[in-house]
Amino acid sequence: MLAPRKRDPLSRPARHFGRTVEMWRCFELIINEGRRDASDGEADDTYLRATQRQYERLVHICPRLSEEIRTHGVEEVATIMENPRACGRGEDINRIGRLLVSAEKVKEWDEDEEFRRRVKEGVETFRPQDYPVFLHEDDKVNPDNLLSGFLRSEILIR
Repeated sequence: MLAPRKRDPLSRPARHFGRTVEMWRCFELIINEGRRDASDGEADDTYLRATQRQYERLVHICPRLSEEIRTHGVEEVATIMENPRACGRGEDINRIGRLLVSAEKVKEWDEDEEFRRRVKEGVETFRPQDYPVFLHEDDKVNPDNLLSGFLRSEILIR
């Protein structure tokens, strides 16, 4: 593994990327999927195109990325970039992630580490109609009356 470097040239771009572009998906996945040849038959795959756009933004934010990958490899570069991004987004990730999942998935988020990993990696996705639980008062949704407490969470009315 690469030894930590003082004033690592990847730290600042990784932190910025984590704050402004993508908080959850791991860098290794973004780099590998982003570098894939779009002509391999999956060019119309929405997920692949979105990841490739993220990779392009990452390269724009971190012009040295290609050089670092050639020198140290994707796995090492991704590992180096994860820590500053985690610091950039704050480390209460489980609490924040819980607020962002839909009400139907909160119990699964609370109890299943594998589910949390899938969400963070972008494997588990949510639809626009899957309103995040933080939109509801006390983070609870009444399945019989979805508008009860909607847009009344403490985060929104403070």
